Amino acid sequence: MYVCLCNGFTCRDVRRSIEEGAGTVGQVYKAQGAKPNCGRCRETISDILTEGRTSSESLPMDAPAFPIAAE
Repeated sequence: MYVCLCNGFTCRDVRRSIEEGAGTVGQVYKAQGAKPNCGRCRETISDILTEGRTSSESLPMDAPAFPIAAE
């Protein structure tokens, strides 16, 4: 899905930028070689950044701290 129509980048491009180290909306623009134009994509980029943080930082609440050996 296109995230930024003004600069022509997609959610896949945004995720790739995040994987390569972008941690802010501005860093995503920079990684894409783009500058904000109309600004409509800022919220979507921010949502993708948040999605990436929560999915990579959270573990299930019932996950054991240490692996349990099979008996």
